[in-house]
Amino acid sequence: MEALSAATVRLGVLPMRSHEASADESGYFSRGFLEDLTDDLSRFASLSVIDSHSAFSKQLEGLDDEEVADRLGADYLLKTSIRKYRDGVRFRAQLIDPSSGEILWADRFDVLLENLQSILDVTGEQVAAALSKQIDLARLKEARRKPFSNLAAYDCWLRGYDRLRDGSLEADAEARTFFLRALEIDPHYARAYVGLSLSHFNDWSCQASDLAEASECFSYQYAREAIRLDDQDHVAHHVLGRVLLFRRDFDRSETHIDRSLALNRNDADTLVQIGFCKALLGDPAAAIELYERAVSLNPLHESWYCAYGAFNHLLAGNYEAHLELAQRCDLRNVWADLSANVAIAHAYLGNEAEAQKHIEIFREVARDKFGLEAGDDDEKAIELLTVVNPFRKPDEEARFVRGLRMAGLGTAGQTKREPIPENRDPGPGGANVFRSEAGQRIICYEGVTVTLPEVKGFADLERLLENPGEEVHASELMGVVRSDDGTEVLDEKARRDYRERICELQADLDEAEEANDSGRTEQIREELDPLLEHLARASGLRGKSRKLNDPAERSRSAVTWRIRSGIKKIEAAHPTLAKHLGNSVRTGVFCSYVPEKAASWLT
Repeated sequence: MEALSAATVRLGVLPMRSHEASADESGYFSRGFLEDLTDDLSRFASLSVIDSHSAFSKQLEGLDDEEVADRLGADYLLKTSIRKYRDGVRFRAQLIDPSSGEILWADRFDVLLENLQSILDVTGEQVAAALSKQIDLARLKEARRKPFSNLAAYDCWLRGYDRLRDGSLEADAEARTFFLRALEIDPHYARAYVGLSLSHFNDWSCQASDLAEASECFSYQYAREAIRLDDQDHVAHHVLGRVLLFRRDFDRSETHIDRSLALNRNDADTLVQIGFCKALLGDPAAAIELYERAVSLNPLHESWYCAYGAFNHLLAGNYEAHLELAQRCDLRNVWADLSANVAIAHAYLGNEAEAQKHIEIFREVARDKFGLEAGDDDEKAIELLTVVNPFRKPDEEARFVRGLRMAGLGTAGQTKREPIPENRDPGPGGANVFRSEAGQRIICYEGVTVTLPEVKGFADLERLLENPGEEVHASELMGVVRSDDGTEVLDEKARRDYRERICELQADLDEAEEANDSGRTEQIREELDPLLEHLARASGLRGKSRKLNDPAERSRSAVTWRIRSGIKKIEAAHPTLAKHLGNSVRTGVFCSYVPEKAASWLT
């Protein structure tokens, strides 16, 4: 796609031509190595590597670097040299900015002949990884000097991605301005959608749980769009895989994670994060291997690498190794939950004082990063930690939580509701039951009692059953309530309900698109897009609700679906009640329960 290639960096790879060149530099050995290196570099979607055969063209002889770059159409030149000596080979490389003549990066590798093939393979991977990072750093430095209006699409990706590293809500919002600018320049630029997905992913998984409902939906939608535009971008597959992991869609997550790895095994930053995903998917050994590969590709890595590596060892039960890596990080700023992980390791090693010390550090960090208040109990903190660490295997999550409790976080308290009376008189005029308890819905009507898993719509039905004959506005059921000044705001329950309906619609949309059912796809989007827009506008920083326009029409569709779906769930287990509700419940902008025959309810 032409628009996409315009957003990449063109690189020319060619042999050095100097008085130091050896006779073999234009021979089979050098040609073979450059071809392999070109293949490694071409795995980076942000790089467009000029065919290696052009590097040996006689038309380039006698030209200076700027002329060579102009002839090849290259933004940068990678000049290489391979020289044989008595018992080995020396490989040299220089990354050059042809417009200034500046050498941006240079390195050399000495390889013994007995290890030649295996070491050259590793050398090519190391050069590819280092080169991609150096080009990005050079372009980022240049982009920072440009006014916003003069940035190219790829510059916008670099500026936005750089802001994401800051790790704050404000930086995430600023990053989105760069990614949206990139899409103005090139509407088909997949990396811009990757960036948008990451920015919302940060808000969802790391920053503000109050924004989770809106952020999760946008993170998923943008990641899917990136894949649709460029199925060969390893970063896009990694991001979608990670989003799916946090949605607990483990099988699909693993598919995209493995796809990312197959597309590019030389991007050190991505390898580290893929390793984290592998650990949560239940394979910490593979995660440790990927971390070690990333470190070998990028030995001068930043400290956040160590936080990921430490987590892999924690899940593998290598607690000493975990602590060794974790101590290289700032416990308060790299990961919000890193201090909790350190506490777990100390707890399992029997270091009780150290475990409790790091739990206290975590409590301080959690108040800042997770928005927990001083009065919030430890159980809420544990719940948040299991949200931001989506374990595929229940036993691994149990071991994680057990370590937190061993370290001093949490108590075994649980609030219980008053039990349903045993001596009840169900039937017309008697005490029918429609109660939620411990994630189950206990239902008794006309002498028949059933227990069903809690689903969307049951809470709406409960609200109507409590007030027979009363008309309830659909926006109230969605959680839209009146403030003191008469404006409408969206409460916590409403955001949760919106998110659940949006996730249902997204699953339906996936099925419709896979089946190439354009009619159904369009119908789903007619409901999904307004809900996404509504939820986005209604969610403010730290979850403070924003004022809404009239939400009646948007709420009507979602509430009607929820109630009808709930009745359908009841029908399979209690057809008599389902028939009664179907005849007695009215949906629309106003909803009501007008029983066809007298009935009282205990909720």
